[in-house]
Amino acid sequence: MTSSSLGPVKFPPGFRWGTASSATQSQGATPADNWWAWEEAGKAPRSGSGNGFDELYASDFRLLADWGFGDHRMSLDWARLEPSPGHRDQRAVEHYREILQAGGQAGLRMWACLLHTALP
Repeated sequence: MTSSSLGPVKFPPGFRWGTASSATQSQGATPADNWWAWEEAGKAPRSGSGNGFDELYASDFRLLADWGFGDHRMSLDWARLEPSPGHRDQRAVEHYREILQAGGQAGLRMWACLLHTALP
């Protein structure tokens, strides 16, 4: 039996399509995380500032909503939020808050992933 003989895939009523991103992909590595060390050692390509998400997130979210996505899962980079033990970076906290609010304003249900790839 081939997959084409099964007919079209049907999703249940209320099924929500979503997207996902990691902080390292979208924002790039930061000196306080372990991925930075991999980049510095030549074990991974330099991520720079990622894919530009930090500047384009509001328009990116509007595009996702326009394309019919209802959810977005993004990771929070703990090395940005707490660049050294016991020191919280309030600017990073506010920036993530703005990103999450922009997603909600675009009509997306936002999900925060607390661990994805890089470690502080």
